[in-house]
Amino acid sequence: MHETALISSVISTLDKQVKKRFPGTSKVGKVRLKLGRGPHNLEPERVREVFALLARGTAAEGAEVEIAPNPNEHDHEIIIESFEVVSGGE
Repeated sequence: MHETALISSVISTLDKQVKKRFPGTSKVGKVRLKLGRGPHNLEPERVREVFALLARGTAAEGAEVEIAPNPNEHDHEIIIESFEVVSGGE
């Protein structure tokens, strides 16, 4: 499904950023995503479910996912607004 590709890209970006900016065993503790009003009408709960599945084995595994609407119709469907990192995967 379309959301799988979008969320996979988000997780890949998070994983790369955490490894680059926070070397060691850091993990994403929380991520805040903005959902745009694209043509695929992504549901927040479905995004959380797919995120949890696709994040396995990455720095984003186990992260709390917060979702906010993105009122800008011209933005991408999913945007990483912010993320928090915890050391040692705690």
